[in-house]
Amino acid sequence: MKTSIPAVLGASMVLVFLAASQSWAVSVPIDPSTGWVGYFAWKDLGQIDDISEIERDYDWVETEWSIVLSSPGYMPLVTAYDGYEAGDEFALYVDGAHVPWTLEYNDDDGYYHGEHDHLSLSTGLHHITLYTTKVAWPAVPEGAGMAEFSPVVPEPATILLLGLGAAIVRRRR
Repeated sequence: MKTSIPAVLGASMVLVFLAASQSWAVSVPIDPSTGWVGYFAWKDLGQIDDISEIERDYDWVETEWSIVLSSPGYMPLVTAYDGYEAGDEFALYVDGAHVPWTLEYNDDDGYYHGEHDHLSLSTGLHHITLYTTKVAWPAVPEGAGMAEFSPVVPEPATILLLGLGAAIVRRRR
């Protein structure tokens, strides 16, 4: 089958146009065995714009975390808390779906804390995003906070299957 040069160029231009119209986000990987702890920052309401592992270029590019699992598991704790000005709040999204915090509170100094225990994740790639939903200073809607993603624990069914496999291997010996 022969493809004409104008057809190839036309298809290439469509791909470039579609890529340019997409929102560009930078992803910071989470190691399943160690988790991740660090700072994040935002310039305005919506998706956070900076994670401490990315060299700051002050372009305020939307940023998220990603994690790849070879078997199902869960994070015993995911938390985000304010560290700039009391009054900021955050929302947690996994693979584009809102995940409610299991505990939300303001500490003695008024700083917001969102915690989610037992965040179940299936095998494969997942994107985790924090969104700033409320800011302390509407005139200057920027700030910073801390996030923590605990190491992933295998789901009990996975542990059971691994144990069953080990028992079968041992018995055959």
